[in-house]
Amino acid sequence: SMTFLPDQRYRAKGHVVVPFFNHDTKSNPATSKIAKLTQCAVVPTFTRRLNHFQYQVEFLPPLDNFPSGDDIADTKRLHQLYETEIRNNPAQYLWVHNRWDLKQY
Repeated sequence: SMTFLPDQRYRAKGHVVVPFFNHDTKSNPATSKIAKLTQCAVVPTFTRRLNHFQYQVEFLPPLDNFPSGDDIADTKRLHQLYETEIRNNPAQYLWVHNRWDLKQY
């Protein structure tokens, strides 16, 4: 089991540029690379706070045809899932940094 926080700005070598909320973003393609290397299933998971002491965890079905062999397409696909969750539950999302800083392309 592994957790990955995909909304963080990724400045390291090997980044891919994909849209996130209609802005090009430097992103980490590690999810597709690790899935290819380990042949593991990728199960998108979202956690929602219900109250001070309860959380709901939603496990989506494992992604079909993932990885596809195209790191950019895979990362874009994941970002679309994140966007949908954030749009459906914006109060659950805390953003504290400039995700779209594209300096030093």
